[in-house]
Amino acid sequence: MHYLPFYDVTPDYLQRRPAFRSEHVRHARRAWERGELVPAGALAEPTC
Repeated sequence: MHYLPFYDVTPDYLQRRPAFRSEHVRHARRAWERGELVPAGALAEPTC
């Protein structure tokens, strides 16, 4: 099964992000090490 996350961000996203970033990365890294997560990079909408 595959998942593609979509994020909605708030105007103060950049100010709030540092409080959660390290824990988020830690959980993602552990899931990757267990083979439960395959990071594939960012997906951007085409501009043309």
